[in-house]
Amino acid sequence: MNDREAYPAVGVTSSLISLSALVTSPYAKEGNMSELELEAYGRRWFEKMSAFSEHLVSSQKPHRLVKLLRLGMLLGCKKDKLYNSICQRLAKGDAMGRINDNEIIRTILSFSFLNREFEHEETVLLKPYLRRVRKHNVRTQLDRNTLVQILKAIQKLLKMAARFDISEEFTKELRVAYYTLAAEFFKATESQADSPTSPSEAYLLWQVSRDLSLNPEDTLRTTIMNRLESNSKFLIEKATLRELALLSDVFLLSAKFKTIPIVRRIGKVLESDPAVLSGIVDPWIVSSVLRYAVLAIPKMETDDAQKKKVGLLQSLRQPPVAVPSNELLVMPFKQKLLELLQRPDFVTKTSADHISNFLWFLHSVRLYNKNAILALANRVLEPEVTMNCSSKIACRLLGSFTAIFSFSENWDDPGDAEERRNILSRVFSVLGEHLLTVNMSVLDISTALYAYGKASFVQDMGVFDHLSSQMADRIRTSDETVKLRQVAQSLWACGKMCGYGISDEDDIQEHDEELPFAQAAFEMSQYLGIYAPDLTSRDVTQSLWALGMLQISDPDVTRPLIRRAQELAHELNTQEIANVLLALSRIKSEEFKAIYDLTRRFTKSDGLVPIKPSTQEAANILYSMGRLNIRDEEVFKYLSSILLDNIEETSAQAIANVLWAHRIVLIPPPRELLDRWSIKKLGLISVQPRFDFKN
Repeated sequence: MNDREAYPAVGVTSSLISLSALVTSPYAKEGNMSELELEAYGRRWFEKMSAFSEHLVSSQKPHRLVKLLRLGMLLGCKKDKLYNSICQRLAKGDAMGRINDNEIIRTILSFSFLNREFEHEETVLLKPYLRRVRKHNVRTQLDRNTLVQILKAIQKLLKMAARFDISEEFTKELRVAYYTLAAEFFKATESQADSPTSPSEAYLLWQVSRDLSLNPEDTLRTTIMNRLESNSKFLIEKATLRELALLSDVFLLSAKFKTIPIVRRIGKVLESDPAVLSGIVDPWIVSSVLRYAVLAIPKMETDDAQKKKVGLLQSLRQPPVAVPSNELLVMPFKQKLLELLQRPDFVTKTSADHISNFLWFLHSVRLYNKNAILALANRVLEPEVTMNCSSKIACRLLGSFTAIFSFSENWDDPGDAEERRNILSRVFSVLGEHLLTVNMSVLDISTALYAYGKASFVQDMGVFDHLSSQMADRIRTSDETVKLRQVAQSLWACGKMCGYGISDEDDIQEHDEELPFAQAAFEMSQYLGIYAPDLTSRDVTQSLWALGMLQISDPDVTRPLIRRAQELAHELNTQEIANVLLALSRIKSEEFKAIYDLTRRFTKSDGLVPIKPSTQEAANILYSMGRLNIRDEEVFKYLSSILLDNIEETSAQAIANVLWAHRIVLIPPPRELLDRWSIKKLGLISVQPRFDFKN
């Protein structure tokens, strides 16, 4: 081949290599051509030179082909003749022998640009390159920074191999290389213990410990965690916001990572980070640090409680030290999230996963900002979000939205109730279809059922029927992941959907036809009856309330639950007692000993001070006792006095039910109750109550 023939290949190769430098340059955007224009230009040249691929590849030295290969990966070349020819040439032994170790490493790193299924030529090329880099004489010469880069690249390749179902032989090569280089990286950090571990190295060490040790108590994982803990101060002070987001899970693993300094540092970085201030920050970064803040708050509250116990002793030994309140620590998180959610350019980048974390944070810190909540709700309604939403995230979203909308009276601007109902209804409508699957976890099923019940969303009962059936199936198959709390919560949701539109004072008529989820609810109640001795006060209260709404009166189901409520009588609060008595009245229970023990909480029995219910609770309890025909003058007198003391807060219906209960059990109501009710509620003059107790 003469020089005239060789010149075009050499010239084109040089031009493409120069283009590769331009595309990867941080200054590419400052020129006349944008990065996308440069990439499009490069793809056209690759396509054009494919006709001459054999001549071009055979005429170029391997180290120049390596640069072209990197450009092809960067440009996303796929099924390109020139690109595949380069892969085949570089995989040959004579070409590998002429490529130095640094070029081998750069080639492996280039594969991290890929975001598609591997081509056969690429896997053939990668195998010998991975074997080369894990040779002892090569890997021992690599510095820590290079090892970090290679391990990150191989991590991504392993994820891609699993995603695209690549051959086990190639996946094995990736795993062996990963384990070998991970061991070398760990050895390097151990031998250089005096050199602080950087945040990026810390995150990789944690990933390595997680990948190589399934047991949290494994020696390797313990050693790595000790290494990170010893560098905790350096990590916190030097980490960027992105690195703090990556390390947020690591910080939660050990008590040696002090919560307050970490929260303070993240808040400080949030306030000054340029990406946050400009709104170009990646939503996953904000989502991760907010998640850490939510999980750290209980820990800070526990620490505060401990400090209060020893506070007096410490004050005697040393001068007082100002400790920031949790509210001050969390304030930067609140402010920056609200600012970002005011920016449409940021909101449009959020995914369903990010939104669920943002909502979780808003509800956890009681930050009910109407504009922020509606911005997230409207984003969820966009097709690109709902189409890429998993069933798990859909359950989390429904649970969070329902919780936040149920606190609408605490919003900074509650707005119109009808508007809120319409938005929540639309959210349920677009997310409901994601729940029609059989692959959901028990936790997700119970979360979704509770959300439907809490929101009383009856417009699409098909989804609710499916979810309740799925819960019954898990119980039937003795799924070990089923928790009593989840079953009780699900049964409560069934009762709520059954009694939609029925207030606590209303009576329930027999259902003309069985509800679709009735059988599933019955199976849940049977399951709870079997494990009744293990139920908490909240579980047993919700379960019995649901039985009352569903009119499940089977003694084999109700008796163990009532006995459990009786055992917990001194632990139940006033709302729980009112709900239990209401349920017993609806199923016409004759467990009078249990009823007696429950109502003793409102008397001076055993020398205890009677607990004081709200007016609505007092009215409900008296109404239930009337339905049960329980004549207890002491309880009636005490609860009636509560109504008299708070007559302004009592509804006309509640007073009417209380008067009805007095009549049923043949106890004359207090004259003051009738007088004050007739004056305050009806505008009538005082009247003398006259009851014909014989009739």
